[in-house]
Amino acid sequence: MSNTGSWYSSPTSSSNTRQSGVGARRSSHNGNITVRCTHYTRECNMVAPCCGKIVCCEQGHDSSGHCRNKLDGHADQVRVLICCDCNQKQGIRNSCQNKKCKISFGKHGCMKCRKWDNRESFHCEYCGICRRGRREHTKHCPVCNKCYPLSFHGSSHVCTTKSKCVGCGRDTHRSREESTTMACGHTMHTSCFLKRVQKTYTCPVKSCGKTVRNMDQWNKALEKRAESQRRSNPTKIAKITCNDCRSVSRVHTGGNLNKCKTCGSFNTKRIQ
Repeated sequence: MSNTGSWYSSPTSSSNTRQSGVGARRSSHNGNITVRCTHYTRECNMVAPCCGKIVCCEQGHDSSGHCRNKLDGHADQVRVLICCDCNQKQGIRNSCQNKKCKISFGKHGCMKCRKWDNRESFHCEYCGICRRGRREHTKHCPVCNKCYPLSFHGSSHVCTTKSKCVGCGRDTHRSREESTTMACGHTMHTSCFLKRVQKTYTCPVKSCGKTVRNMDQWNKALEKRAESQRRSNPTKIAKITCNDCRSVSRVHTGGNLNKCKTCGSFNTKRIQ
């Protein structure tokens, strides 16, 4: 089927319906070779309306490079599903229409987004897409136009119009993954944020570098290490700048741990 033709054309035979293994894994079940999605845990594939290929999901289609059209954001145009259990083609539904099969395509089924997933998900009417997680554990911010996990925000949420994750560079608005806006205003996927804070406590944007996690439990230990460094060279004075409040101070120093006189942060760097 030509990419320049109509957006949707239902395949009429197996000869013009080809399987795409991109973003998927192959498995054998009941003697049938099927494409298994690696993005969602579900029991159906879909026929891409633009190129007629069997794809595991819209993300698998878009990352394959075999079609110039993008299916993500247009999955509502999909009209044909294929059961992973019995390979029967059928219309849009939540379970297989084959009376001998009747397998559920996923615990979460969204007719608007054409999403089926056995992991907990919900459709956000404001975002216009399905989000992973539970609806009651998230809150939609009308300024950011995104959903955020309540456990990461509460009353400390900082609104932002930035949509790219500063950890991986992928979009957070259209992403099904949870995202969080740090105190500095930059946005990260929650998974990227958790990996980041295991190694360091600063924002990955070089021009920012602000503290992105609560440091209360660490400050006492840092204070002891800084005091130990100062004892080794009690007369040395250094000029430092704070990455958090941007103030400049002159402090007694003995190493790389220097406390800002203005806000008390150890997220500082020596400039002299």
